[in-house]
Amino acid sequence: MTELGVALAITALFAAVTAPNFLRAHLRSQASQTLKILREIESTKEMYAADNGMPYGVTPSCADLLPYARAGSPAAAQLATNRVHDVLGRPIAINAIGQLPQLNSVSWDQFAGVVGEPPQVFWGDFGHY
Repeated sequence: MTELGVALAITALFAAVTAPNFLRAHLRSQASQTLKILREIESTKEMYAADNGMPYGVTPSCADLLPYARAGSPAAAQLATNRVHDVLGRPIAINAIGQLPQLNSVSWDQFAGVVGEPPQVFWGDFGHY
């Protein structure tokens, strides 16, 4: 019976030590997936603007961008539903031609602890609203 208690205590200790690292890695992966969506949206905006001679300041709709999204990509799936969002389900602002898409500030804050300091290094020029 004592051996069982020791085994359970060791297992609980191991779980307590590894769980935070696992959760941090999972959130970091979600941040990377969100960054990929932001990049895909910007890429589709650039192709749309180039093909249609759109000037800066014009904000395209999801329907405008859908033909330029890579088939099967997360961005294409979201554009097809007319709702662009991060992996946490919060909206991403598409913004006008010449302006990068932006992450929701709540998601920005939630990801801040896992993307490194300062978060701008991870997100690059993609900001938040």
